[in-house]
Amino acid sequence: MTQKKVMIWAYGSLREGMYNHKNMKLSKPITTSILGGFDLYSLGSYPACVKGKSKVVVELFEVDEQTFSRIDNMERGAGYYSELATDQMFNQGIIYLLPKTPRDCQLVKDGDWVAFVGADRKRYALQNEED
Repeated sequence: MTQKKVMIWAYGSLREGMYNHKNMKLSKPITTSILGGFDLYSLGSYPACVKGKSKVVVELFEVDEQTFSRIDNMERGAGYYSELATDQMFNQGIIYLLPKTPRDCQLVKDGDWVAFVGADRKRYALQNEED
């Protein structure tokens, strides 16, 4: 029996090398891309994406149903909702968004969470790998 596959856009802690990427162990990386029409904000140790006027750097992953269920529960539990998003090359996947712009949070101007954490990357990357 073949499991259904789901395509997910990752822009923050689920991206390669970041601490929640451990939840993507059985995923297949497809591409790195840019999605327009979104703003990315730092909530401290992880980002939030909302509909906006900028862009966000994303990685597209193909995940199995079990992985999708785990990620979906995590994201929805944190107050995010999902919608389909398509990049310039017509790759399509689910992206998780906050329903409104977070207050008193820093805009990630270039839309790239991994670049934003930069020198502090060790703080955000694989810190919970033992969990």
